[in-house]
Amino acid sequence: MGVKARVVFLGICAGDRDLIFQGARAGELPVLAGMLDRGLVGLTNNVPLFYVQSVWPSFFAGVLPDKHGVHSWQQLRTGTYGQYRAHTPDLVLRPPFWDFLSRAGRRCAVLDVPQTSPSKAINGIQLVEWGAHDANHGFQTSPPELAQEVVARFG
Repeated sequence: MGVKARVVFLGICAGDRDLIFQGARAGELPVLAGMLDRGLVGLTNNVPLFYVQSVWPSFFAGVLPDKHGVHSWQQLRTGTYGQYRAHTPDLVLRPPFWDFLSRAGRRCAVLDVPQTSPSKAINGIQLVEWGAHDANHGFQTSPPELAQEVVARFG
């Protein structure tokens, strides 16, 4: 049996890809430049008219907002014109792709993917809202004891 491939996916939220590539080429982002040189690079574009809070759930759940349930940071209460603050991790109706990878026996390390909560099914580790700009529930990890180690080592 061959060696299983290791995959690292780096998603940069709210980064300007032209500036990132320019900085890598200029030597200002050497680690990122090395990753770009040695890795497979794919460019993405958001689906037009997606609102804040719906992009990341669409990515990690693999479905559009009508299927995962999050359309914006503020949503209408069904059947009314009343609005509520959408705490995204509580509302996503579909599991993230790393739950499927975990069930298939793949080990995963999921680090600070926006708009998530710790997965109970992960085969590996997960950090949630350690450096998040849109925190919903605060810093959490899976397994829970990882949080103390992260704070002790990195602050």
